[in-house]
Amino acid sequence: MVAKQKCIYITFLLCFLPIILSAQPLTSIKGTVTDSLTNRPIPHVSIFLIGSERGTRTDLDGNFSISVRVDFSHIRISSLGYKTIDIPVELGTANKLDIKMVPSYITLNEVVVKPKKEKYSKKNNPAVDFARKLIERRETGDPQQRDFFTCTKYEKVTIAYDDFTEEKRNSALFKSTPYLFDYTDTSDVTGKPILNLSLKERVIDYYYRKAPHTEREVVYGINRTGIDDFIDQDNVQIYVNQMFQEVDLFKNDIALFEQRFVSPLSNYGVSFYKYYLLDTLEIEGERCIDFGFAPYNSESFGFAGHLYVVYEDSSYFIKRAKYSIPHNINMNYVDRMYLQQDYARDSAGTRLKVRDDIVAEFRLYPGTAGLYARRTVNYSNFSFDPPLNADVFDQKLEEITLPSAEERDNEFWEQHRATPIKPQENAVSEVVSRLKEKPFVKWTSRIIAILFSGYIHTNAKAEESRFDFGPVNSFISGNNVEGLRLKIAGTTTARLHPQIFAKGYFGYGFGDEKFKYGGTLEYSFNKKKKNPMEYPIRSIKAFYEYDINYLSQKYLHTSKDNFVLSLRRAPDFNATYQRSCGVTYKHEFDGGFSFELGLRNERQESTAYMPFNRYNADGTITPLKSFSQTMAEICLRYSPFEKYYTAYGERFSVTEDAPVFTLRHVFANKGFLSDYNYNHTEIAASKRFRLSKFGYTDIIVKAGKVWNEVPYPLLIIPYANMSYTIQPESFSLLTPMEFLFDQYASWDLTYFANGLLFNRIPFLKALRFREVVSFRGIYGTISDANFHPEQSGLFAFNDSWNVKRMGNMPYMEVSVGIDNILTILRIEYVFRVTYRDTPGANLGGVRIALHASF
Repeated sequence: MVAKQKCIYITFLLCFLPIILSAQPLTSIKGTVTDSLTNRPIPHVSIFLIGSERGTRTDLDGNFSISVRVDFSHIRISSLGYKTIDIPVELGTANKLDIKMVPSYITLNEVVVKPKKEKYSKKNNPAVDFARKLIERRETGDPQQRDFFTCTKYEKVTIAYDDFTEEKRNSALFKSTPYLFDYTDTSDVTGKPILNLSLKERVIDYYYRKAPHTEREVVYGINRTGIDDFIDQDNVQIYVNQMFQEVDLFKNDIALFEQRFVSPLSNYGVSFYKYYLLDTLEIEGERCIDFGFAPYNSESFGFAGHLYVVYEDSSYFIKRAKYSIPHNINMNYVDRMYLQQDYARDSAGTRLKVRDDIVAEFRLYPGTAGLYARRTVNYSNFSFDPPLNADVFDQKLEEITLPSAEERDNEFWEQHRATPIKPQENAVSEVVSRLKEKPFVKWTSRIIAILFSGYIHTNAKAEESRFDFGPVNSFISGNNVEGLRLKIAGTTTARLHPQIFAKGYFGYGFGDEKFKYGGTLEYSFNKKKKNPMEYPIRSIKAFYEYDINYLSQKYLHTSKDNFVLSLRRAPDFNATYQRSCGVTYKHEFDGGFSFELGLRNERQESTAYMPFNRYNADGTITPLKSFSQTMAEICLRYSPFEKYYTAYGERFSVTEDAPVFTLRHVFANKGFLSDYNYNHTEIAASKRFRLSKFGYTDIIVKAGKVWNEVPYPLLIIPYANMSYTIQPESFSLLTPMEFLFDQYASWDLTYFANGLLFNRIPFLKALRFREVVSFRGIYGTISDANFHPEQSGLFAFNDSWNVKRMGNMPYMEVSVGIDNILTILRIEYVFRVTYRDTPGANLGGVRIALHASF
C-alpha cells in the first residue's frame, strides 16, 4: 500500500513538475561587462549562476542576457586576465547590471569605479624609477654570464578542445558522441571544462657555453599520445617549438606565436609600458613587491601583468613573473594567453628559472570552436661545471634527438616526470580512437588533410598511403598559349619505399593541342619517414620533362600552373616549349650548409610568338626550330639552424628570421652537346629583420651576371607577375620582355608594421587592420654584343617586345596596402615609379594575397 502511494505521488509530481517550475518566479539578468580602466567592452566573459548549472557568456560587445526559473544567490563573472567578481541578484525581478572588471595587474583600491581617463605620468613617478632600476639590473645573476651552464628540462604540452561544457552535449557536433563527456577535464588555470586531445612529454638536457657562444639540447625522452598518433608529429613539433619559444623575460623582445613582444624589462620599456607599485606579499617565504605593468596602447604587442620583486634586495631579484596579453591586442587566433615563470637563486646569486607555465586559448573566429594549449617546463639539475660530454658542443644541430628517445619505459617517466599525469590526460588515446571510428570525423579529417596538404591520399589513413595524387591546385589551370590546361599528377611516399621515390604528371592544353609530361625518380641515401623532402636531403635524382616555358614568368614561391595564376592582368604569349632531362645530387649538412650538383640538357623549341631567327654573317636570317644546351650546375646554400615544414615536393621555412645565402653557377661548353658557351653566376641573400614594436621587414637581394654572348632565351629576363596576386621576387607591373640584361642587381623589401598606425585610429583599430609597404626594384645592363644580335650572330628580338636598354634609373615599384583583413587577406595598391612612359605600360593596380599570421 505504501509503495503504491509512493508511485502515485511520484507520478503526480512528474506530471505537474512543468507547471510547478513555470510557477517559480522568472529572474532575468541583462548587462554589460567592461574594463574598469579603459571602459571598453570585454567579450567572452563567463557568467555563472552560483547554486545552479546555468550560465552564459558575453558577446563581442560585452553584452549578456539570461532568464531562468531556478534558485540561486549570486552570479560569478570571470575572465582570464581579470579578477573574478561575485554579485548578488534579486530573484523574481529584472536585473540590469553594469559590471566593470578589474585587470589582474591592478588592485581593487586603485580603480575608480566611475569611468574616467586614467592620469598617468612618467615624471616624478616612483613606479617608473623602480622600473628603470629593474632594467639596469636585469643582467645581474644571468646564468649565461657563467662559462658553462647545464640543466635538465621536463616539458609537457597538452592540447584540448576548449570550453567543453554540458551545453554542447545536445549539439549537432557531439549529439552522437555523448561518451566524450565522460573524459571532461578542468583547466587548472582558466577553470574551464576541456576535452584533452593530445599529450606530449619530453625530457631534455640543455647545454650552454659562453665562449664561443653555443647552445645545444639533447632530447633523450619523448612520450606522445592522442592526435599525435596519426598526424605528422615532426612537423607539429616544429610549429609548437616556434609558437611556444623559450621566453626570456630579461631581453628587449620576447618571441612568442611568431611575433615579437616588448618585454617589460626592455631598454625602451618605460616609453611602452605603464608601471604600478601595487602591494607587498609573501611568495615561498620571501616578502615581495607586487610590481604591475600594462602597455600604453593595449592593441600593441605587449603584456599586462606582475613582476614579484624580492623586498629590499639590492639586486632587484624577480621571484615570479605573471603576465598575459591584453584583450584588445591586434593579434589573430589567440583569445587568451597566460604565462607564469618562477625563479630561484643559487648560493652565488645566479638566477635560475625553475618553471615555465604558458596557457593559450586559440580560436579562428569569434563563435567558432576553440582550442586550449598548455606548455609547462620544469628545470632541474643545474650545474655550472664543464659538461663531461663536452663534444655535444661540436654537434651541428641545435637539437639532437637520441634514437632511443621514443622507447623509454614507465620507470623512466616516473623518475623524470615533474608533474603528475591526470587520469583525463592519460585517456587521450582512447578519446581519439573512439572519435576516429565516426564516419563524420573520418571524412572531415580527410577533407582537411587535402586542403592543408594539397594531396589526395589513396588510403583512408594518410600515414599508410603509398601513392598520393596532387598537388590538386594544379589539376585545372589556364594561360594564353595553352588555353584550358588539365593535368593529373602524383607521387609515391616512404610507405612504398623509404629510399626510392617517384613522381610524375601528365597534362594537356586545349589551346595548343599539345600533351605535356614529366617524371622524376629519386634515390635517398638516408631513410625517410614520409617524403623525400625531409631534412636532411642526401639524394640523387633523374628527371625528364616536356612542357611550356614562359621566359618572363617564373614564380619562385608557387607552381607555374597553380589555378590562382590563371586570371591574368594582360595577355602573354611569350613562351617556348622546353624538353629537358638531367640528373642532380643534393647533400644537406647539419648546421645549415648544403650543396647541389647537376647536369642537364635543355632543348628550347621556338614558337610563332618566340621565333629563333638567327643572324648570319652576311646579314641574312636563318629561322631555327630549336637550340640545345647541356649545362653543369653547382649551387651552394647556407642558412644556419633553419627549420622546415616539409610536405611532398615542397618545403617551407618556419624560421624566417634565419638568414639564407646562396651562390649558383651554371656552365655550358659549345661543342659539348651545346650550341653556345654559357656561364651564369648568381648570388642571393634573404633575411627577416625584427623591429620589436615597429613590426618586421623581409628583405631579399640578388645579383647575377651572364659572362658570354648568348641568344635572348639565355639572358637574364626580369620576372613579370601577370596575375592579380602578390608574388615575391616578381614585378606586378612589368611588361613581359620589357628589359633584357646580362648583369643585374635586384631587391625586394616588404615592411609589415603590425598595426603601428592603425592601432591608434579607432575605426581601423576595431577592424584589426595592419599596414604593409613594399618596395621592389631591379637595375641591369646589357653588353653591345647581346643588345645588338645582328652584330654577333644571335637571335633577333621580336619587334613587339620593344626592348630597350635601362637608363641610369632602376625599374622600381612601390606598394602600400592593408594586411590582416579577416585575418587572412592582404590587399595592396602597386604603383610603377619609373619608366612610366613605356608604351602600353601598366602604371598601377590592386593586388591580393593570402597572408595568415598571428
